[in-house]
Amino acid sequence: MKKILLLIILSLLLIDCQKKNIVSNKLINELSLINETKVNYIPDVLYNVLFVKLDNGKYLRTNGDELFSIYKKNYNNIKYYNFFYKILNQNMVLKHNFIDNNNNNNNAFNLDQNLAQQNIANLVKKFSIDNENGTYKFDASLNNDYNSILYCFFKSGYEISFDDYSGIFIMKK
Repeated sequence: MKKILLLIILSLLLIDCQKKNIVSNKLINELSLINETKVNYIPDVLYNVLFVKLDNGKYLRTNGDELFSIYKKNYNNIKYYNFFYKILNQNMVLKHNFIDNNNNNNNAFNLDQNLAQQNIANLVKKFSIDNENGTYKFDASLNNDYNSILYCFFKSGYEISFDDYSGIFIMKK
C-alpha cells in the first residue's frame, strides 16, 4: 500500500512539474516546413512575431524567416524542428553574437519583469488594448514597453502578427 501511495505521489509531482510549452506544436510544424527543400511553401505564420531568449539576458523580437537565417548560419547541426521547438519554448538560448550578423540588434530588449508577471486581462485594461471577440489590437507607437507587452501575449499562447499598413499588432489564439 505504501508503494502504491508513493507511486501516486511521485506521478502527481511529475505531472505538476512538467513545463507547459509556450508555442504550439502546430505552429512549430508549420514553421519547420520552410526547411524542407522539396516543398515550395511559405507558411502564413512565417512573419508572425516570435520571441527568443538571448544568452546575454535580453530577449529578441523576431520572426520565422529571421530565425531560419540564424539557424542556417549557426545551428544547422541540429534538426530544424528541434531548433524551433527548443528556442521558441525557451529551453535553449540564442547566442547574441549571432544576431549581430542578421541586423536584428534593434529588436533585442530587456524584458520589463513587472509587466511580464501581469496577466492578459490586466494588460488589456492598463494599456487600453482593443479587444474584438478575443482578437486584441495594439498600437505599439503609444507605448515604450511594447516588446514586453507583446512578450506577455506570446508566452500566453497568442499568435502575433503585425499589420504594417495600419501599424498595429494583432494578437489572437
